[in-house]
Formats: sequence, C-alpha cells, structure tokens
Amino acid sequence: MEGGKYYVAYAPIREINGSIAFLIEEEKIMQPIISLRNGVYMAIAILGVFGIILSLIFSKSITTPLEKLQKGAEEVAKGNLDYKIEKGGRDEIGMVTEAFNKMVQELKKSQAELKESERRYRELFEGSKDAVYITTKDGKIVDVNKAFEELFGYSKKELLKMNARDMYLKKEDREKFQKKIEKNGFVKDYEVKFRRKDGKVLDCLLTSNVKRDSNGKVIGYYGIIRDVTEIKEAQRKIEAYNILMRHDINNRNQIAIGYLEILRDMNLTEEQKEYVERVLKVVKASQNLLDRVRVLNKAREKHRLVRKNIEEVVRKAIREHAHDAIKKGIRISYNGKGIDVMADDMAENIFSNILENAITHSECSKIAISIEEKNDFCKVSIEDDGKGIPKEIRDSLFLFGVKGKDSPGSGLGLHLVKTIVEGYGGFIKVRDRKNGGTIFDVYLKKWK
Repeated sequence: MEGGKYYVAYAPIREINGSIAFLIEEEKIMQPIISLRNGVYMAIAILGVFGIILSLIFSKSITTPLEKLQKGAEEVAKGNLDYKIEKGGRDEIGMVTEAFNKMVQELKKSQAELKESERRYRELFEGSKDAVYITTKDGKIVDVNKAFEELFGYSKKELLKMNARDMYLKKEDREKFQKKIEKNGFVKDYEVKFRRKDGKVLDCLLTSNVKRDSNGKVIGYYGIIRDVTEIKEAQRKIEAYNILMRHDINNRNQIAIGYLEILRDMNLTEEQKEYVERVLKVVKASQNLLDRVRVLNKAREKHRLVRKNIEEVVRKAIREHAHDAIKKGIRISYNGKGIDVMADDMAENIFSNILENAITHSECSKIAISIEEKNDFCKVSIEDDGKGIPKEIRDSLFLFGVKGKDSPGSGLGLHLVKTIVEGYGGFIKVRDRKNGGTIFDVYLKKWK
C-alpha cells in the first residue's frame, strides 16, 4: 500500500458499537472513466470526419448543377441556342435546369420568327416598285429602297447623308406635310413636288405614317412615294385640249343659237317653228353639256374651301330653276336656316343639278327643300313626289354617264354632284319617299 492512492469508504455499525471501512485503489476506479472518455472522443472524431465527407458530397451536388447552369448561360449569351443542359433529378435544381432548357428553346423559336419577319420585311422593302423611305422627325434619312435611289438619282450612300427637306421643291412644303401628318397620324396620296439630283422636278403622291416611341411621341415618318409626273403632264395636255375644244365648240354653239333665234322670230309656219325649236333645244343641250364638263373638271381639282352660307346657296339654285318649275306646274318650297358650311363657288351646282333632275325627269308636282344640323354636318334634303328612281340604276346612280333608259340627258349631272360634295369632305345619299318619289340627302361639313 506504500506510494499508492486509495479511496476509503467508511460506515458505522451501532449494534456492535463499531464500524466498517473499504480501501479501493484509485487506478481501479479511474480506469472505466478513462475508457468511457476515450470512447466519446473517438465517436466525436468519427462523426466529425463523417460530417465533413457528407458536406463535401452535398456541396458537390449543388455546385455542379450550378456550374452547368452558368456554363449554359454563357453559351446562350454567345448566341449558341442549340446548347442544352443535361437534366438532373426532380429536386429544385433539376426543375431550374428544365426551365432553363425550355427558355432557350422558346428564345430560339422567337429568334427564328424574328429573322423570318425581317426577311419578309426586307423582301417587301427592296422589292417594292414604289420608292420606300424611313426618316427621323427632323428629316434625317434612315433607310431607302432601290426604287427610291432610282427615282431621285442618288446612291443610298449619298441619301443617308442627306436631309429629306432638301429634296422638296419648296422648303415650306415639308412644314405643311409635317403639320398634316402629325395632326392625322398619316397622309394618303398627298401631292408634293420634289427635285431630283439632276434638277428635274417630280410630281409625286406621298402616302406616309408617323413613327412613335414607347411614350407615343412622334420620332419619325415612313411611307412610299409614287411618281405621277407623266400622268400629271398627260392630264395638263388633255385639259389644254379640252379648254381649246370647249372654247371652239362654245363659239360655234353661240353663233348657231343666235341664228336659230333670229330664224324662229321670222315669218315661219308652225311646223317650221317646231323644227327650229327642236334644233335650238339640241344646240342648247350641247352648250349645257360643255358647261357641265367644265364644272366637272374643275370639281376634280383641289380647291381651298371657304365659308359659305347654305341658305344663300340653296336659294340661288331655286331662283335659277323657278321659271322652269312654274312652266311645268311644280311648286318648290323651302324650310331651313342659314348654316355656314365648308364649300366654294361650285356649291350651287350641287342643288342646281338635283333640282334640274327632279324638274326634268321625276314627273313631280312639288319639291320640298329642308335644312338641319347633324352633329358636324349640315344636312340638306331635296324631296320630290314624282315617279321615283328605277331600281336598275339606283346603285349606279352617281357613276359617270349613268342615266335612265328613256332619259335624253348626258348622265353627268348627278356624277358632278357627288364629285363636288365629296371634294368638300361630305357625302350624299338617295332614298325612296314614303308616299312615292325620291329624297336626296346632301351632307356638308359645318364651318368651324
């Protein structure tokens, strides 16, 4: 027991008035504790190593798919839309991978559709026989097609350095064009004169739209330009011949009318007078036809519209035909008010021709004219109680040269009416009267 460490356990025994004691060596007590401690340390070490291994495995399972996604994104960014990431499991990473592949396929499809759209656009753009252009709002030329180069005599390289306003014959025409297109959003068959590179003046029709940014602000224009120089020149020649012809025939008609009226007043038999009256009527009809052709040609031209009082215009037409109406026993009534409309000096021809048509062809006993306001329009209704308009010509009533089967007229009157009305920005309708007859409704824009 010398030199050793012991643990003593002591307990008294009262029955014998004594005690009992036990001696145990320290080494024997500590041995199990040390063994347990070492076991715990070993378990902790094993668990630590196992945890590190698990974390490495788990980390690899996350980083590898993410690295694949990053690689895929880089490939797509380079334009490689055929790149596809291998599918993983059904966990979150696998779902992301699947969504990525689907997105790339959709992108590939959209890009293919965009390229096809661009191809069709470029094909139409370059293949058009009309000059096609795109400019900025301030006139810088952005793009043109081959027809544009040929029309103006410049190369595309030259045009892209130019400003559109320098191609107008008159600089102020560019400003007028801009005001109109920005007010309406477009122009159609807008007449304008341009100058070619060689100095030749071109008569053109411009059809164009505005180009807007995402906020709706106008940033440019695009459209087509059609060269009508040859057509305009031909029209000018035809008009010159028409003027010459009308002037020449008019002079001869006036001479013939003068002689016929002298002859009518001479001592003739009733039969001879009847022949003279027939010839005189034919010559006057010829004169009337010439006048209508002159007015029709004038109506086809563009005029500056002015303020006209519709009551004054209608009453003037009534006075012109009052004598013929009285001779036929036709009563003309008027019920309306003075409304200012957008028209010009040809406005009287509208109502004069409708009245003449009713007096000459309708076999009516009365004609009623009324005027009323219809929103932005003034509506003038001319109503007769005659035989009405034959169904076979109703749909083509306003076409050039259309007339009734037994009508001696030229078929120009109502065509002239429609041409003038539409030239004012209005329109005309025809309908049956409830108790027989015809109603013409003329709509003219009110003056603003």
